[in-house]
Amino acid sequence: MLFIFHSIVYANDPSKMLLNDLVRLNKMMESLRHDTQAAQYFQEARILFRQRKYDEAISKMKKNITILESSPSPNYRSLAVSYQNLAIFYSKKDLLDKANKYFEKSIHLIEKIPFKQRWNTIPLYTEYASFLFDKLGNFKLSNFYYSKAMKLALDPRSNEPPRSLITSVLNVSIYFNSKGRINDALLLCKRAEEISDKSKNIPWNYRMKIYSFLSDEYLKNGEINKYISYMNKSKKILNKHINGKNNIETIRYIMRRVTFYRNYSLFNESLDLLNSLQTSIDKMPWGIQYDYYNNKGIIYSNLKQYNLAKKSYFKAYKLWKKHRGYPNAALENNIGLLYCRKGNYLEALKHYTKATFIHKKQYGLTLDNAPLATNYVNIGSLYDDMGDYKKAESYYTKALD
Repeated sequence: MLFIFHSIVYANDPSKMLLNDLVRLNKMMESLRHDTQAAQYFQEARILFRQRKYDEAISKMKKNITILESSPSPNYRSLAVSYQNLAIFYSKKDLLDKANKYFEKSIHLIEKIPFKQRWNTIPLYTEYASFLFDKLGNFKLSNFYYSKAMKLALDPRSNEPPRSLITSVLNVSIYFNSKGRINDALLLCKRAEEISDKSKNIPWNYRMKIYSFLSDEYLKNGEINKYISYMNKSKKILNKHINGKNNIETIRYIMRRVTFYRNYSLFNESLDLLNSLQTSIDKMPWGIQYDYYNNKGIIYSNLKQYNLAKKSYFKAYKLWKKHRGYPNAALENNIGLLYCRKGNYLEALKHYTKATFIHKKQYGLTLDNAPLATNYVNIGSLYDDMGDYKKAESYYTKALD
């Protein structure tokens, strides 16, 4: 009826019809011009950020946000993504209050959108959780957002694009894995496999990453047959697409093989694999370099080549300190074990105590804090070696609590 009513009015007054059409057209053109300008500022900001021109990137993103906010019908999804990017830019400049403000604005907006229309929600939760953990040291709130991301990742109604969803799910699994929650990490990896199986156009490297993650989780869970099955799936894809080149995917695969051999005390085999990467490792991302030197330290320590172990741990420590900044409990534990094997118990105790302090600060006294229990076992074992059996017993008891 409304359409007919307007048709009658316009038929009786052609000039008014033309005027109204022109007004509507001008509004559409103005909206399109604003959207185009906003998109241009967004792209320019992203390019400047990749070039590490952070101040210029911030300026461009703020212009993008000004246009989006001034729209009579704001696109909440676009605005939320822009807020998230600006938060990341501020974080890079260590302007943490501003970064936190825009992360919160982004989350507030995205949660106003109906569930089925949401997009980029899981990456936003994981990005904010990582920021809270790494930059603000707010471990409780970080865990809250990682848990929200996990809940959303496991929800079959999630409307994220498959590739983005797989990446986000695996990132959340890494966090829960680091907390010793292997079953949760495994559940997330299986979810990533399910998404991959349902999607036709998932690139081979995504599938290989999923199989590698699953093989790792099954190894940690003691399910060796499943570990071998998924490792072989990963290897099959790798051999098909890589052709033996020492690129990043090959090296990641080799590092997983190193972990497998090391966990089963095949230290010489592990060392042979690591040595095969010697000419390539310095060209790799810092995280892979860290894993390489940390693994070397562990292997040399088990082979009683203590000086070489110490050198490798020192390289791993320097990389971690440069790129992460906050202390690394696992590395402190590894160094403590090295000194314990050398018979330098006081130095070992110093590093074990550091590791315990870090775990308490980061994770608290939670029931699922397996790493903290490992610290107590290490300290108990140390006092056992020193002949102080009363203290040893007290730490073993703490590990069981």
